Amino acid sequence: FRDNGHRYREIDKIEEIPAAKQVDADGATTEDRVDMLLATADWREDEFQHQIMSEIVEPMNTASSIEDLCKTYGIDSSAYVYDKFGNSVHLKDPLFAFGAGTDKNTLCKPRFGPPKSYQRALAKEK
Repeated sequence: FRDNGHRYREIDKIEEIPAAKQVDADGATTEDRVDMLLATADWREDEFQHQIMSEIVEPMNTASSIEDLCKTYGIDSSAYVYDKFGNSVHLKDPLFAFGAGTDKNTLCKPRFGPPKSYQRALAKEK
């Protein structure tokens, strides 16, 4: 190990290993594309669910009025404050309730199902 060439010989071998080839989605087989999509979906699932909760569910369920909700999303509320008969629409109206046992402030409830199986994803891709 006195001579640097000998000391770093093993590291030099690592540098000689060719880099892994990146898969090009355009030239990939259907099976390869499905594999890539399922892997990407698995990788991003937690981020996606968090985004749905923080950007859709929470703002909808915590908004005090239609105007407040429209303001959150940058939408002109004038088209949503009154129904087609000119009656004032209230965000917490029982019309929007999900049913018995549901908190009256719950306007939005997400449902996340299990990931698609490989065979199901492959069938949808074809």
